[in-house]
Amino acid sequence: QTLLITTALPPCDLRPTTCDLPLLGTFQRANVAAALAAALLLHGQGAVPLTPDTIARGLAAARWPGRFEIARRDPL
Repeated sequence: QTLLITTALPPCDLRPTTCDLPLLGTFQRANVAAALAAALLLHGQGAVPLTPDTIARGLAAARWPGRFEIARRDPL
């Protein structure tokens, strides 16, 4: 699924970024929002450097093997 991430939370003023999320399920959007909020908090404390590119690359690299993963589309 493709997400459009926008945030203007201080101290970041990130431009809107399109991110591809390989995890299945619409509930993953809430998970992304929670993860992004935590990352922004850490960024505000100087602990994590954030850019729109690092956010997009991190989300695209997200994996949860075996958890609602499509192993085969035609099992027989």
